[in-house]
Parts: sequence; structure tokens; C-alpha cells
Amino acid sequence: MDLVGVQSPQKDWESENLPERWKRFREHVELMFSGPLATKKEEEKCSYLLIWCGERGRDIANTWSNVTGDHRKNSRLKN
Repeated sequence: MDLVGVQSPQKDWESENLPERWKRFREHVELMFSGPLATKKEEEKCSYLLIWCGERGRDIANTWSNVTGDHRKNSRLKN
């Protein structure tokens, strides 16, 4: 398995310093996608991202209205 022994990124929505926590989350995600998950398809990477950002992040993603139908299908952001 690609992620054995590798800590998954977790978005901390309760942090007092959200910009800094976002920066750290983004860095971790970028390392995951360029490292152990580099060979995954875009759709799979989107699924990982939605898992890691948690329920609140998925709620936010589901409000995006400027995503085209094709992108919504590929990123599993259907309402």
C-alpha cells in the first residue's frame, strides 16, 4: 500500500491561526501527491484531498458553483 507508515494530512479547522495551518496542510498534501501518491490519477487525488479536509471541507467544496460539470464529475464534488 502506498501510505503504510506515512501520516495523512489533516486540516485543522479549529486552529487559531488558519492561514498558517492551511499553509502546513497544503505543503503536506503537495508532498503526498509528489511522493507516495504521484502515480495516482487526478480523480483519486481529489478523493484523498476531500478525505483529508474532513467533513467541513467537503461541505465547503459542495458549495462551489463555478466548477464545470466535467470537473465536478472528475473530482466527485456532486451535490
